[in-house]
Amino acid sequence: MPKPETLYDLKTIQRESFIVHSTVILGASGAISSQTGAKKSGFVVAKTAAKVGRYTVTLVGGTRAEINNALVTILGTTDAAFTDASGIIAAVRNNNIASAGTIEIQMVRNTTLADTEVQDNLTLLITLFISKVA
Repeated sequence: MPKPETLYDLKTIQRESFIVHSTVILGASGAISSQTGAKKSGFVVAKTAAKVGRYTVTLVGGTRAEINNALVTILGTTDAAFTDASGIIAAVRNNNIASAGTIEIQMVRNTTLADTEVQDNLTLLITLFISKVA
């Protein structure tokens, strides 16, 4: 029976897998007011042109990666209720990490799941789990 360390080299896993995070503060109509700097987060977020409620996430280091998981948490304001007329659910789409270094986050309505603009003045907490590709 092989020793556990021969099955899984934890040092290799840690060296080749990364967790990166950004806080993206949104204003009216989903415009990005501010975000964690690319040097600290490892990626930048931009509102996708000509798409309703969509944001493009671009890795700073380019393509040589694959996405393992993506989490988007929506942080609301102190007292304002979430509304079902705007995007309060985030879905990840268009996984182009390997070819273009990008994925997209799509905001959808909780009632119909239709693409829609995000509710005003929310914060997106975006966490990506990525692996380096040889």
